[in-house]
Amino acid sequence: MQHRIQQLQRFIRSEKLGGFLVSFVPHIRYLTGFSGSSASLLVLPRSLHFFTDGRYATQVQNEVGHIPRLKIHITRNVVQFFQQHRKLFASGRPLGFESSYVSYAFYEHLQQALPKVPLKGYTNVLEPLIAAKTETELRSIRKAAQIAERVYQDILTFIQPGMREIEVAAEISYRARQYGSEGDAFDIIVASGKRSALPHGRATRKKIRSGEIITLDFGCIVNGFCSDITRTFALGKAPKKARELYALIHTAYTAAIEQLQSGKTGAEIDAVARSIIDKAGYGPFFNHSLGHGVGISVHEYPTLSPQGKTATIPENAVVTIEPGIYLPNQFGIRIEDDVWVRSNAAKPFTRAARELLIV
Repeated sequence: MQHRIQQLQRFIRSEKLGGFLVSFVPHIRYLTGFSGSSASLLVLPRSLHFFTDGRYATQVQNEVGHIPRLKIHITRNVVQFFQQHRKLFASGRPLGFESSYVSYAFYEHLQQALPKVPLKGYTNVLEPLIAAKTETELRSIRKAAQIAERVYQDILTFIQPGMREIEVAAEISYRARQYGSEGDAFDIIVASGKRSALPHGRATRKKIRSGEIITLDFGCIVNGFCSDITRTFALGKAPKKARELYALIHTAYTAAIEQLQSGKTGAEIDAVARSIIDKAGYGPFFNHSLGHGVGISVHEYPTLSPQGKTATIPENAVVTIEPGIYLPNQFGIRIEDDVWVRSNAAKPFTRAARELLIV
C-alpha cells in the first residue's frame, strides 16, 4: 500500500499538481486498506487526508490509523471541509481528480468551494498502480478462486432436470458462503438451453431440462478480493455441434494462456484467441473481450480486448481468460479462469475441469 501511495505522490510531483483526490472506494482500499463503503482520500505531495463519516469512526482508526503522515477526518461533507481548509491548496497548483468517478454535480461544488484552485481530471492514473497485486492480495484471489472451484464441483452433483435456474444460483451463493466467501462477486449467471447464448444470462425461473447446455458464471470474495469463473457443461447429453464448438473454445483458451505473460498488451492476448475463433468462422459470435483484470473489483485494469492496445499487462496481475461463442436461439459456450500473470508464463488459479462434462 505504501508503495502505491508513493507512486501516486511521484505522479503528483511529475504533473506539478497540488494534490490528487481519490474518490473511487475500491481504489482507496488499495491505497489504505479501508474496507468501508464511504470514503475520500486527498493525497498531497507529502501527506494524506482521509475522509469518512461517523459510521466508520472506529473502523477507520483500526484500518488506516497506522499509515504515516495520514490524518483522519470524520465528516459527511468533504467539499465543505475543503472550503474551510483552503490552506491545504495554498500552492495554487491544480488539484487532480478521478474524472471517471466524479459526478458533474460534485465537480461544480468542488469548483465553487475552491475558486482559485484549478481542477484537472485524469483517467487511468490509479488503475496501472493497482494492476500488479501483492503477495497477500494474490493469496486472497487464489482462495476466492479455490472456493468457486469447490462450489462448481458441488453443483455438478446437485443439479437435476426440473430445477429452476434461480434455485441453482441460490445454491451457488449458499455453498460459497459455507466455504468462506464473503458474498457474491457479482450477480450469478445460470443460463440453460437457448438462454446460454446470452453472455450475461442471469438466473431466471426457467426450468432446466435434460439435453441442455448450461453455463454457470459466478465469483466469490475473500478479504475483499474477487474471483470470476465460468464453466459450461451438458445435462444428460450434449449435441454434436456443442461438442465441436467447445473444443474450439478450449483451443482458443489454451492458446491465450500459452502466450500470456507480463509486458504484452491486452490486445495482443485477445488477438491470439480471437484469431482462432475467426478462422473457424465464428468471429461474429465472440462478442465480448477476452478478459479483464480481477481484484477488489471484479472488472479491473487491464482490459484484454482489441481496444487494449496500450494496456500493458504487468507481472503479478490477475486477469480472466474467457473466450466464448454464442449462437442465438441455440446455445452458448464459455470457459473462464482467473490467471496469475508472471514474467514469462501464466498460471490459472482455477483448476476445475475444462473439458465438456456431461452430468
